[in-house]
Amino acid sequence: MLARLVFLAVTCFVTIGAQFVVPPIEIQALQPKGLRVAITDVPGIKLFGFHGKVNEALDDKENGNINGDVTQPENGRWIFQDSEVELRADDVLQYWVFVQHENYGYRKDSQRFDVKVLVPPNTPWQIKAGKPTQSVGPTNKPNCQPSKTTINNGQTACRGQLIFEDDFKSQGIDPGKWVIERRIPSDQQENEFVSYQKESVTIVGENIRIYPSLLELTRGFNKEAVETGTLDLRAGCTAPIGAECYVEAQNANILPPIISGKISTRNLFSFKYGKIEIKAKFPIGEWLYPELYLESAQSKYGGAGYDSGVMRVGFARGNPDLDKDGEKLNNKVLSGGVVLDQFDLCHSRNLRTTTGAKPWGDDYHTYGLIWDDNKITLQVDGKAYGTVEPPQGGFVSLATECPKLSTPAVRWKSGSLLAPFDEEFYVSIGLGVGGISDFPDNSTGKMWKNKSAKSKRDFWKKQHEWYNVWPENRFLLVDSVRIWAL
Repeated sequence: MLARLVFLAVTCFVTIGAQFVVPPIEIQALQPKGLRVAITDVPGIKLFGFHGKVNEALDDKENGNINGDVTQPENGRWIFQDSEVELRADDVLQYWVFVQHENYGYRKDSQRFDVKVLVPPNTPWQIKAGKPTQSVGPTNKPNCQPSKTTINNGQTACRGQLIFEDDFKSQGIDPGKWVIERRIPSDQQENEFVSYQKESVTIVGENIRIYPSLLELTRGFNKEAVETGTLDLRAGCTAPIGAECYVEAQNANILPPIISGKISTRNLFSFKYGKIEIKAKFPIGEWLYPELYLESAQSKYGGAGYDSGVMRVGFARGNPDLDKDGEKLNNKVLSGGVVLDQFDLCHSRNLRTTTGAKPWGDDYHTYGLIWDDNKITLQVDGKAYGTVEPPQGGFVSLATECPKLSTPAVRWKSGSLLAPFDEEFYVSIGLGVGGISDFPDNSTGKMWKNKSAKSKRDFWKKQHEWYNVWPENRFLLVDSVRIWAL
């Protein structure tokens, strides 16, 4: 109750000048019963309030039947605990939190926690204790000019403010900023021929390195297992749906033959409108590609496929020689923009390209995307090479050309002309291989058909044509990620 009263008391005083961001939230469902929720102790926090419900919808104005306020930190964290809550695997906790920082109140609304496992009460926390986990610039910036940018479910920012930064100079990947994905990609998007696993993501020389390898060379697997076995990633799976955590090989639908990696800021950091720059060195090799993406944080317009859209900050196929009907598609061709469909016209029509003198994987480059409320601009090394603007009538109007957009387009009508790109997105960085969207059929040397049920197997059966010629620099290296408010 205290949190609600404080919130009402201080809301009228919240201004753009108070640039605090609620720290990442960690939740533990305990054995045999109990719940713990924690945030890092940041100087200036005076109160932490939690409000939740299990397996029920929770309005952002409700207290919830699991609620309470914490007025003192404990060992560098603010920890809410309810020892009587009984949770089970597959329960869903809907919640919101309130934080009083100095004399201002901040909420993080419409949050969700999917219970996967119950952990012992002595399980250590993953979030760091006693210091902020996120770079968000000064907390009291003088002469702050209002920005159209929002952060983490609607929090405000100052114009030009650095709202996210990581240069990977720490000893490991910061769990307060990044999730290391462990899942199998959905067949409703690119359906890349990989599984994402933590072992493929490492810090090397102050860079993130993501390295692809063959599943059949992993302990417990061989060629036969790829065609007849199972891939079980349920322990520690980061996917929101179970189908991306476990797969059985059946007939032509083999296991993903490549192990790769991906990191994201999902459920940790999201923003709407801003400028992002990612300094990276792209992978080189047949059928490899970097995934420097922005993905929808709340999937307001739908969670299937591209219903809520994907933005590409930078993309280049790793093939040294690739073309279709005379059009160059090789590793000298950079593209970026927005993707709205799995196949055909609306997959590629809103991508912009530029061709370099050398392969983009030969050196580091800074890939940029400026996301405004009426257009999206693509940059490389500080120079713009393309702009994406919604057509007259908005992206909704594309449904006449791309029939698969007819269903999500109905939902886009509730947004702006830029919908679905008018909600907060999170950062997603990975290395993809193959897939059914980005290598056109009948392009040079391609051994699978995108819409064939045998696409993954046909690719794998020809591994002597690609794996044996993958060079040493087959990996993706990421030097830094920075995001500014507009």
